[in-house]
Amino acid sequence: MTPELVGGVLEKCGVRDKKSGALPAGFMVYFTLALALFQQDSYDDVAEQLVGSVTVLSESIPNKSSFTRARRRLGGTVTLADRVG
Repeated sequence: MTPELVGGVLEKCGVRDKKSGALPAGFMVYFTLALALFQQDSYDDVAEQLVGSVTVLSESIPNKSSFTRARRRLGGTVTLADRVG
């Protein structure tokens, strides 16, 4: 899943990052995929691994409510299944 593919799907679905300081929509797509791939790991463990790879987020792991709000903003309309081939 390239950043270009994820960005294109988010744009097609009309999903935008709404405010600075919030978890980016693209990050949330990757976080959701990571949760599926690493089912044996806790939510926090997956978050810690991903956050460490994103420069603007690397200073601290966002709290659970930040993830919940970001997932709501992302919504259920974003699907990559039809774009992966």
